[in-house]
Amino acid sequence: MKTIVELREKKGLSQHQLASMLGISNASLHYYETNQRYVPKDIAEKISSIFEVEVNDIFLPQKFSFR
Repeated sequence: MKTIVELREKKGLSQHQLASMLGISNASLHYYETNQRYVPKDIAEKISSIFEVEVNDIFLPQKFSFR
């Protein structure tokens, strides 16, 4: 699972640049990146499109392996 921050930094985007691409405020993006707010479906789809990954790869929790 990748985080929004990892994907953003790998692509060389600032928080301000990504927020602008998404049409949201820097504060909203910060809340999403730090898991302080749920990401709306339309924003999640835009994020996955920008980074060319599946929505599930970013927003679904990791699967656990029990021993």
